[in-house]
Amino acid sequence: MKKLQLFLALSLVTLFVNGQQNKFSLGINSSLDYYTIDFNSPQIFYNHQYKTTASYSYGLNVQYNFNEQLFLQSGASYSKKGYQLIYDFRLVAIDDPSLDPAIPSESKLKLSFINIPLMLGYYLKKEGKVRLSVATGVNNEILLKSSETTLFGGGKTKTSKILSQTTASFLSSAQLNLGIEYHLGNKLFFSITPYFRYGFNTINDVSINFNSISYGGVFSINFKLFTQKEEE
Repeated sequence: MKKLQLFLALSLVTLFVNGQQNKFSLGINSSLDYYTIDFNSPQIFYNHQYKTTASYSYGLNVQYNFNEQLFLQSGASYSKKGYQLIYDFRLVAIDDPSLDPAIPSESKLKLSFINIPLMLGYYLKKEGKVRLSVATGVNNEILLKSSETTLFGGGKTKTSKILSQTTASFLSSAQLNLGIEYHLGNKLFFSITPYFRYGFNTINDVSINFNSISYGGVFSINFKLFTQKEEE
């Protein structure tokens, strides 16, 4: 993983040094993401259940074309994700634990990240205004904020730290993109990019067994920028 990140970082530096004849593009993007998490098995004295929540992101992306086929992508986006813990105590010495203000009913964890991908891509085919591509690389997520609330019996909600105290502050994952671009002209194009990610680490190594798998699609509007030498 470190060798791949180093290679992509060096490629990013190279584009600024030797990029006089090539094209940049800037864009805005948004995505809807889904992910699966393998939580720990229920324990003897309780049968708690976990549920993931849908994730979304929005931000900026930049692309540099080395030539007609090879390109480098990066950017920064703000994303939200999280999960929910539903408590089910097997041994509770009261008739209805949902009415006891000291017993939690559910906890919700909401996380905010900055995503910084670094992807190396290749254009596979061009048909008129449509271009198809594939890209691979790493996606790095830096935790900005975590918030957690717990609902107790009787309906009272309080701020809590049951889940967030062991939350990872940095996530990294391998990513594979399949891109479809539609060009409206020489400078403006739209893109739809389905993706697949496999995490190198997990949100919480206490309650989660394995690294998460996530997938989704990114929609972006992009504008090509030409260097001064090309415009002349």
